[in-house]
Amino acid sequence: MKRRRKKITGLHSEKVTQALDMARVVGDYLDHLGPAAQATHGRKGIVFERLLDTGLFGQILAGQITIAGAAAQISATPSAVSNAIGAFKDLYEQATTRGGWAPDPQLMKEVLGPATDGITDPQPSELELLTEAFIRFRDRYFRTEKDQPYLTKPFHQRWVQATLKAIFTGGQQLILSPPRAGKSDLMRHVCIWLICRNPHVRIMWIAGNQTLAETWLLSIMDEFENNQALVEDFCGPGGSFKPQRAAGAMWSRQNFNVALRTITGMKSPNMVAIGRGAKGNIRSRDCDIIIVDDLEDQPATMQEGSRQGTRDWWTVTVMSRKMPNTGVVYISNRVHPDDLAGRLLENEEWEAIVETAHELDCPKDPADMAAHVDCMLFPELYPYSWLVGREKSSPNKALFELMYLNIDLPEGIRIFHPESIDKCKSSRILGSIPEVKDEQGDRVPVHLYAGLDPADTGYQASFLWAVTFKPFKMYVVDYENHRGGGLQAAQEVFKAWLDSYGCRHWDIEEVGFQKAIRQSDTIKEWARRNDVVLQGYETTPQNKWDPIYGVGAMSDLFDQQIIDIPWGSPDSIEKMAIYRRQLVYFSSTASRSKHARTGYKSDVLMASWFPWARTIRRQRKEWEAEVEYEYDQSYPAYNLVEVEEGEALW
Repeated sequence: MKRRRKKITGLHSEKVTQALDMARVVGDYLDHLGPAAQATHGRKGIVFERLLDTGLFGQILAGQITIAGAAAQISATPSAVSNAIGAFKDLYEQATTRGGWAPDPQLMKEVLGPATDGITDPQPSELELLTEAFIRFRDRYFRTEKDQPYLTKPFHQRWVQATLKAIFTGGQQLILSPPRAGKSDLMRHVCIWLICRNPHVRIMWIAGNQTLAETWLLSIMDEFENNQALVEDFCGPGGSFKPQRAAGAMWSRQNFNVALRTITGMKSPNMVAIGRGAKGNIRSRDCDIIIVDDLEDQPATMQEGSRQGTRDWWTVTVMSRKMPNTGVVYISNRVHPDDLAGRLLENEEWEAIVETAHELDCPKDPADMAAHVDCMLFPELYPYSWLVGREKSSPNKALFELMYLNIDLPEGIRIFHPESIDKCKSSRILGSIPEVKDEQGDRVPVHLYAGLDPADTGYQASFLWAVTFKPFKMYVVDYENHRGGGLQAAQEVFKAWLDSYGCRHWDIEEVGFQKAIRQSDTIKEWARRNDVVLQGYETTPQNKWDPIYGVGAMSDLFDQQIIDIPWGSPDSIEKMAIYRRQLVYFSSTASRSKHARTGYKSDVLMASWFPWARTIRRQRKEWEAEVEYEYDQSYPAYNLVEVEEGEALW
């Protein structure tokens, strides 16, 4: 749509004619840009638009009205009008020196995506379209050090969408990933893309120290200055992102503005670099998005005083810059169990994406190096064999797991020890009920107990133990873990294990929805007809995390090799590896929210715990009590039954 510009009447001098020509050239240039290109070239601010649409630019330049008079007419300040005149002259220079050049509207739409003005609650489809545009932008303009296109993996796309959502909503996004996952390069490219989309965006880049922050800022400025394809597509022949008239302070290693920025009076630059601990130079900054990249490193987190200092600085200085519409993205790998990232992970006000170098619930044989591809985060650069090598060479196992797997288990608090678990492996196969004999060769009774961790929509886990009490031994028979539960799924596993194993005893967690299982008339009738016992077990934070009776108390069973884990076939190894992993990474010290956010699942472990907590432990005590009071003659040669009355034993 053509702009409506008020004609200037009553002016006949050469100066007036020149002013009119300038206004016409600028107006035609903006019209020629079109809506897509105006997203990066035509946003001048309300003062500029009013001056252009009313014809006041021409009157001011012709000397027919003062700056103060024009400001009064449009209800603006004289300084704002002065700044708008500077922007007007910049646009006139662009229009005349570039021969009417304008960015290719189709290209702009392809690499910048649709306009997003006014969006505060983006739909997933909108975020997907913008992310696709970003990928095209990245593929077109950036190459790695080896002159290869950057890989934008699905997890990278999740990060981009989360970043955009934080910008639109003023949200707080935490992204935790292993080292060397391409997070800094990705965020660098996102910043360039955001500035190309909107030259007036204000980005604060915060890093572990000022040198690092400036290094990344300089790398972004280098792209704006020396990326020939980027400059040509967005600035045209002879154009530049670097402002010609800007003061040196606005194109320096600490901060910069691009030449496409023309809204006047903005005190905060396109980007500013801030190092951890910076004070005065951050409190006066306004920003639309705060990007925090690897704020803490190992030396900065070794002392509690240093960690507390970072937390205080974060609260008082950084977060004081967050306004309701300011997005914050904190992207990092973990370096200490009590680092700032861990604190934010526990904060429900923060959205969290937690990536692991290797999927925690991968069922593949840990010894099969070639099998682990799809379960790796970035197998093209960091294969499974590399990760295993890193683990073996690491002198600090807990720190390795924290950095690469986002498992928060400080040294000294691991509950289930891998060495103890591995000693419980046997040559049995999953799905077999053992035949156990005593010292005399007689068969020992084997009792079956199953546990169910129900779920209405999530993962529903069931676990089957075979138990002997003399000697006391617990054999893993089988387990199932499927997404989607409900009454039907519960009844199906009850029936399947009755048919396959003869299991007639179930201990079922009862919290919320789970109570409906034992209240179902259909299930109760089926259980009555088949002589199946269904016992409820109500879990609470107290009994689940109790050090004596809770989940962690089962560790003694592994330490004493009372547990028997079937490890005798590839299928057995594949399934039991998941159970082993849930045991190894279980922690009663981590908050439940942190467990959920890191992607750690404990459903199989919980299903194995219910029968032990509710039934097996109690029946073992009853059996031991019976043995304790069993009469055993000190002198078996004498039979008191055969002694006649009055006869002495000696």
